[in-house]
Amino acid sequence: MRRACLGIFIVTLVIGVCHSQEKSPIPQKYLGKWRGIEGEARLRERRQEGIKFTEIDLGFIINQFEFDVAEDGKITGSGSATYWFNVHGGAGGPAPFNIQAESHLEGGQQMVKFSIVGETTCKRPVGEPPSVPKESGPPPECVVQVKAIPERQLVQINAGSRQTIGAWNVFGPLEPKLREEDGKLVLEVAGVLERGMKIHWKAQKALKDPCQEAAKAAEDVAEKSRGLLDPTMKFAMTQACIAKTACHSKENLDDPNWLDKVMPKFINPYRDQTHGWLAVRAACDAIPITNLFRQDICGAMMAAYHINVDLRDAMITEGCGTDNDWAAMEDSIFACIDEVGGLFTEMAKPIVKLMRDNIRDICQQVRKL
Repeated sequence: MRRACLGIFIVTLVIGVCHSQEKSPIPQKYLGKWRGIEGEARLRERRQEGIKFTEIDLGFIINQFEFDVAEDGKITGSGSATYWFNVHGGAGGPAPFNIQAESHLEGGQQMVKFSIVGETTCKRPVGEPPSVPKESGPPPECVVQVKAIPERQLVQINAGSRQTIGAWNVFGPLEPKLREEDGKLVLEVAGVLERGMKIHWKAQKALKDPCQEAAKAAEDVAEKSRGLLDPTMKFAMTQACIAKTACHSKENLDDPNWLDKVMPKFINPYRDQTHGWLAVRAACDAIPITNLFRQDICGAMMAAYHINVDLRDAMITEGCGTDNDWAAMEDSIFACIDEVGGLFTEMAKPIVKLMRDNIRDICQQVRKL
């Protein structure tokens, strides 16, 4: 069997008219972080020639990958994949002709980390100014070159002998297709490689950052709530701080996409004052202005509703988050409670923790995770 080796795939995204060309800046929508959504390849077959046979089952699953496109077009990133390789062959006749041999990866499967390097270049037809691409003009023709570099080779047991083979190119040689879908740029490959191996992988990049947009909405609400006479001021400031801090550090999470999906559904009902928010606001307004704890009492009521209703609904719909991400969010929340301050700051933390953890338990039970 021919060994597969790591290589470079070249993506040609032709979205303009091809004439003589001059170099163009990279369109803004290509720049920034691209996240891998899924990826796998597999070849499974049985060949028979007379009494001789070969059974093949090999492939890989991309566990995760992401890469960043800089303004100069340079690409850097990383990822990992889990490989398997099983080949069994021989003769099916009676003894002594039923000789058999097999080859497999040591341990059955092996996980290999890889780095990603590459470059994006764009050109537009001569005659168009080589400035930042105009939305109204012919869009440029862009080429993306990506190379995955594994940290190590695969260890193979071949007919009882231990040896190493190169890890396969998880991106493959096929030309990915680019499309816009649900506010995201999606880069995808789906096809069949040499000898019938099926491959599919997909990466995406948000055209807008839903988490940052939700954080901006919370900041807008906080700005409108400033004033000692507004009972919602402390809660609004705390909520804006939490959203901004969490979204700013989301790239450190196990699953940043989780926060991108949860945060808007968490913030929007509060921003729009839908569902039970009008009743909560009316209860806050009913607290006498002469009450020195007015903002603290209102904040407690708003936090309880926000967690027990908005957070619950958002998480049941979009996911409960990993243990690490849940703990990271708690760190952001407690830091913002300290930053905004209040008479009941230290008392608020264990209560908030209890409510949040209870909601996550409910989420996991509902989603059966």
